[in-house]
Amino acid sequence: MAKHKMINIESLKNRDGYLFLMPALVVLLAVLIVPLLTSLILSFVKWNYMDPGSVITFVGIQNFISTLKNPQDINSFKVTFLFMSVSIVLELVLGISIALLLNGKFKGLNIFRNLMILPMMVAEVVAALCWRYMLQSDFGIVNYFLKIMHIGAQAWTDQSHALISIIVIEVWQNTPFVILIILAALQSLPTDTMEAADVDGANYFRKLFAIIFPVIRPQILIVLVFRTMFALRAFTQPWVLTGGGPADKTLVLGIDIYRKAFRYYDMGLANSLSWILILVTLCIVIAYISLLDKEDYS
Repeated sequence: MAKHKMINIESLKNRDGYLFLMPALVVLLAVLIVPLLTSLILSFVKWNYMDPGSVITFVGIQNFISTLKNPQDINSFKVTFLFMSVSIVLELVLGISIALLLNGKFKGLNIFRNLMILPMMVAEVVAALCWRYMLQSDFGIVNYFLKIMHIGAQAWTDQSHALISIIVIEVWQNTPFVILIILAALQSLPTDTMEAADVDGANYFRKLFAIIFPVIRPQILIVLVFRTMFALRAFTQPWVLTGGGPADKTLVLGIDIYRKAFRYYDMGLANSLSWILILVTLCIVIAYISLLDKEDYS
C-alpha cells in the first residue's frame, strides 16, 4: 500500500513538472517550430503573395534546383563565404591577440578592457549608419584623414572597396565578442602548469603553442561556431552600407533572400534559399562540434 502511494506521489510530481513546462513549450512551438514548418512547406510551392490571383502551386524540389542553378544565387553564396571566411580569420587573429594583451598586467588595464567591448554594445544598424557616413566619399571623416596624410580619398562603396568596407565593419563590431570569450578562457588557465613551464625555462611562444592554445582550443571552436552562424546570415551591415551593390559585389545571402521575398514576392524561392542556408550552416557547425568533441575526449 505504501509503495502504491509512493508511485502516485511520484506520478503527481512528474505531472506537475510537465504542467510547469507547458507554457514554455507552447511559446517555443508558437515562435520557433510553427514558423520553421511553415517556411519548409513554402519552400516546396510557387506563390506570389502580392498577386491576388496567384494560386499556391506545389512544385516539389524545383525551387531548390532553380536556386542552385541561378547565377545570382551562386554569386551570393560566393560573396557570403568570402565575407564569412575573411571576417572570421581577422576576428580570431585580432581577438586572440588582444585577449593575450589584456590578460597581462599594466596600468589602465580595466579602462582598456571596457573600451574594447564598446563596439559590441552598439546596435548593428546604428553602427552601420555611422560607418556609412564616415566612409562617405565627399565629406566622410575617413577620407578627410586620408587627404591630410596625402594618400587621397577613396570611394569606399564602389566595386573595388565595397566588400572590404563591410568586412571592416563586421570585424570592428564583433571582435570584442572573441576577446571576451578568449579572455575568460585565458584567465582560467591552470597556474601550476604555467609555473612549471616557467621553472623549466620555457619562453613565451613555447608556452603559447604548447600550453595556452591547447587549453583554450574548445573556446576557440565555440567562437568559430557562433561567429560562423552570425556571419553566414549577415544582413544589416551590407544592406545599410551598399544594399547588396554595386553590381552585386556585396550581395550576401541575407540580402538575396530579402530581395526574393519582398522585392520579387516569390516566397517559394526565398524559403528554399533560406533552407539551403540553414543546411549549409548546420553542416559547418556539425564539423566544428565534431572537432570540439574530439578535443574533449582526447
